[in-house]
Amino acid sequence: MTKIFAHNYNNILNDVLSYYHQTTNLLEAAAYVTWNDLIQPQNKVIQLCKEHNKPTIVVEHGMKAVSDYQKDLRDIKVNMGGKPMIADKFCVWGQKSKDILLAADIPENKVELVGSPVIWVSEYLYKNKNKESRVVPFHAGIEVVDPNTKEKWSLEGCRKHVPQYEAGNIVVFFPGHRVDEFTLQKIQLVYDQIKHRSDVFVMLSENFLNDKEDNPFRDLLKMKDVQEQRTKCIAIPTNSPQNMNFIRCLLKKTKCAISVIPGTINGICWAMNVPIITPKIDFGWRDLDDKTIYDLHEADYICDEDKVSATLDGVLSKDTKADIRKSHAIDFMGIELGDPTSNIRKVIDETILHHSGKNL
Repeated sequence: MTKIFAHNYNNILNDVLSYYHQTTNLLEAAAYVTWNDLIQPQNKVIQLCKEHNKPTIVVEHGMKAVSDYQKDLRDIKVNMGGKPMIADKFCVWGQKSKDILLAADIPENKVELVGSPVIWVSEYLYKNKNKESRVVPFHAGIEVVDPNTKEKWSLEGCRKHVPQYEAGNIVVFFPGHRVDEFTLQKIQLVYDQIKHRSDVFVMLSENFLNDKEDNPFRDLLKMKDVQEQRTKCIAIPTNSPQNMNFIRCLLKKTKCAISVIPGTINGICWAMNVPIITPKIDFGWRDLDDKTIYDLHEADYICDEDKVSATLDGVLSKDTKADIRKSHAIDFMGIELGDPTSNIRKVIDETILHHSGKNL
């Protein structure tokens, strides 16, 4: 079994890594596989790989990941955008990500189309179902309960592309994981418009598990009836192996989703044919002329930040974007590229083989 050194994030490499022997000794690894080449410690590891003649492969970890390389975009809040790619290969989810990298003058032979692991049921979960028998809630030992039927949710027992489902019965709010002051204010503004609805379920990240005064979900987290609480919200650690699996299970039961920050959740909704609302909010993305970039998509229902409730009523009355969602799922998530795990493994194996051939 080939030895590789890897950094996993967002569970994108779970299935892939099960086919290799993982080592923490870079010198004995045949390659380094990671989720980014821009920040530390990953950037430093890639620099070391270059010193020791080791091939490096980056796998796209989220739908906005490639925007860090865009020459015509700057994130003024975190000083990202326009960065150089230093890895040998970049595995992208779909053609849109590939186009962004090519526009950033990254050679085409360094960019590989593989599809998105987050829209496939994880083989890792199936192999480890006894170890990972339940979603990790923020109250240990309590099963996740269906908001409508009150039945416990279980894992799916095979690995396949998640099919599109008919509309469910709940509205799911995805506030994201950013908890800076500005974002919290926008989350509060959106949540205040929908929190009165009995069909709203909130998918929280672990960043909201606190009792701070500015936490929009403080009252939900303090509910004394835990079983009732479980029908209204759940918080799962971002790097829990079951995070994406639970999101897919949740979206099967969803009639409309709402996301504050456009990103991977939007892509999963497109792939599963779930309407999604994204309010128009300035998060600090700018073009070279310092004009605001909202990074919104035609497949979403876009509205002013104070019009979410009215937009939701309209979407629930009539959804007209199923065809656009499908085309976006193809372009951004690579749903027609086949099994991402096999595709990523092929890139890793061929990169190792090519690199070893060059060094003979």
